[in-house]
Amino acid sequence: MAHSRAVVGARGVDEVEGRARIELAAAFRIAHQRGWNDGPTNHITFRLPSTPGEFLINSQGIGWDEVSASTLVRADLSGNVVEKTDLTPGPAGLNFHSAVLAARPEIACTMHIHAASGVVISALKKGLMI
Repeated sequence: MAHSRAVVGARGVDEVEGRARIELAAAFRIAHQRGWNDGPTNHITFRLPSTPGEFLINSQGIGWDEVSASTLVRADLSGNVVEKTDLTPGPAGLNFHSAVLAARPEIACTMHIHAASGVVISALKKGLMI
């Protein structure tokens, strides 16, 4: 399936957003190389410096090792996708990250992961026993 992708200089993606897309895509690749992504429901978001009421988030179905500047999705702090694209962020990630960024305007970047060890411990009836 072909995806509509934002390209720097096209459809209103300015130089600041283009740079933010490149840097966030690099963060995804580094996090993947370090083994921080154990599943498809993990996200990293980045508030756009030129539009603080908007941020970039990864799309469903694209592995962290595949994220590129053009596969990131721009959303607002109400959790709405604000660009024309057929890429879709996960609803839970979109809602969670938009709420964190809205509540904490001094934060520019958020990461939410489900590490395998944490998921296992949370599934135990007695949790972590020390």
